[in-house]
Amino acid sequence: MSTTEENMDGTDSHKSIDFIIGQKVRQHRERHNMSVAAFCSLVGMKSGAFLKLETGFTRWRVELLLRCAEALNVSFLDLLPEDVSKGNSVSNASPTPVDPAIARMAERVNSLSPHSFKAIEMLIDHFEDIDSSK
Repeated sequence: MSTTEENMDGTDSHKSIDFIIGQKVRQHRERHNMSVAAFCSLVGMKSGAFLKLETGFTRWRVELLLRCAEALNVSFLDLLPEDVSKGNSVSNASPTPVDPAIARMAERVNSLSPHSFKAIEMLIDHFEDIDSSK
């Protein structure tokens, strides 16, 4: 199967949050006439890893999504599926409830100064490191 038909976990990537985010990032990147290599240079990652994100094969991390939004000069919420940013599920076929607090938090993070944003990003990295070591 192609990468856009099925994720590694067997879920339909056309309906996954990660696939939808990847498509939105691609659309914004292409509107800015940025190649994958140029965009990856801006966000500090390798092209191969980024292409896995764009096609929904890899889960998006919040800190990377925030860096992409900044590089594209768009709101963090512009890269989320519309249903998720409103606190609903992504697909009727496979509902995934999303806590409305996540959408509120994204709005708050999006309005932070660059200095405060960086502090939040560092905290997220710290907690992800703690969680991954368990």
